Amino acid sequence: MSEKQNIRDHKRRLLAAKYELRRKLYKAFCKDTDRSSDMRDKHR
Repeated sequence: MSEKQNIRDHKRRLLAAKYELRRKLYKAFCKDTDRSSDMRDKHR
């Protein structure tokens, strides 16, 4: 694999990890029953 492909692949993996974390936080926040429903709806 060329150096350029390695850099591009690394950037893609970092972006995927970032969005996966945001997705997990969003799902956890929406499923949290301790929060009021209007608070959960606000973050949807």
